[in-house]
Amino acid sequence: MNGVLCPTCTSTYLVAPQTDTYTLTTFDKNGCATSVSLKVQVDISVRVFVPNAIRPGSGGPNEDLIIFGGPEVAQIRSLQLFDRWGNQVFEQYGLLPNVPSAWDGTFRGKLIQPGVLVWFATVETIDGRVVNLSGDITVLR
Repeated sequence: MNGVLCPTCTSTYLVAPQTDTYTLTTFDKNGCATSVSLKVQVDISVRVFVPNAIRPGSGGPNEDLIIFGGPEVAQIRSLQLFDRWGNQVFEQYGLLPNVPSAWDGTFRGKLIQPGVLVWFATVETIDGRVVNLSGDITVLR
């Protein structure tokens, strides 16, 4: 049986690599059987949060762009930011989630002007999956 470590043991563990339905059948001393089914739903979503606004140069908590990820996120393979005309204003590879090292709000050494940017990120999970994400972020002053 897929995911059951010891299907013939009186006590066992279930390792559910995917959503599946498992049926447990027991027998009493007279040989009568009873069964129960359990559907195990495996959540393989990738939890990533990218703030929708930052205030570069403010000295506050939203001064830098930080990409937050759940424990299933191994790394941010790439992060790209583009202005409203499609010009790339930032690109970096191999970022760690939850670390304030993504972007400080500068372009060519100067604070970027307020406005809306589009971001694209490629995220790698601890089990090797690769997920492409995108969104927008507002730069405030």
